[in-house]
Amino acid sequence: MSKIGRYLFNLIYVGDLYWNTATGGSPEETVSARLWDHYRDGWLRKSVDWVALHGFGESDHCQKASEGTPESDKKGGVIP
Repeated sequence: MSKIGRYLFNLIYVGDLYWNTATGGSPEETVSARLWDHYRDGWLRKSVDWVALHGFGESDHCQKASEGTPESDKKGGVIP
């Protein structure tokens, strides 16, 4: 990945962590991981997975995000 690509990825990632924290989740867990853990059958989780599949070619995005997050980082959120 180029330096600019990595920079943009980092900005998106930190924005994701910020948004998850601002909505009551753990500051060390992404929105995608939280959606898989708590809202697996919800429309928002399905929408995020659809965008990841059709926009970036990644299937099962939310599940992969959750599996890549250590259990210790999933604790500390206010709202599941």
